[in-house]
Parts: sequence; C-alpha cells; structure tokens
Amino acid sequence: MFVIPADRKLGSHAVRRARRWRGLRFATREEVLDMTGLAPGSIPPFGSLFGLPTLCDERLGDNQMINFNAGDHCISVSMRYADYVLAEQPQLGRYAE
Repeated sequence: MFVIPADRKLGSHAVRRARRWRGLRFATREEVLDMTGLAPGSIPPFGSLFGLPTLCDERLGDNQMINFNAGDHCISVSMRYADYVLAEQPQLGRYAE
C-alpha cells in the first residue's frame, strides 16, 4: 500500500527502478474490495490492518497533521504525522512525484 500526499501522484517509474520491480499496477476495484473489504478511496493508510506492507512518501511528513478516510467515504480522521509513523512504521521513501 502506498501512502502519498493528496496533491501528488505515484511515481511508478521511479518506484520500479528504486525497488527493482519489473512491473507495478493499481489494483482493480474488485481486488481492493477483496483485499480490504472496503471501497477504493475509503481505505485508511494502515496496510498492516490488511496484511499489506505500507510504503509512505516521506514528504507527507512536511505536514504536522494528516487526514485520511477511516473505512468510509464520509468518515475522516486527523492524526499527527509523527503518531502515524510511530503506529504504522511504514517504509519511508520518495514514492510520489
């Protein structure tokens, strides 16, 4: 699971090179639902909840507070970025452009 700032997009070419992956694609709506039980766009940034690794763009830390959906498109959570990193322990890197 990639966690990136909302004003950026995934830098898939750079990620593939850095991670030495041959391919990378977005999961389909059905795959997301199967993996998480949640609709795309409503998934909280905690891959560990779903048995997925979490890769977080380090520039998200430019914000003291982060906001994200909490399993529903109508429910949002505000959390200190430092607390998020402490709780989830994501793999930090440059994943967005």
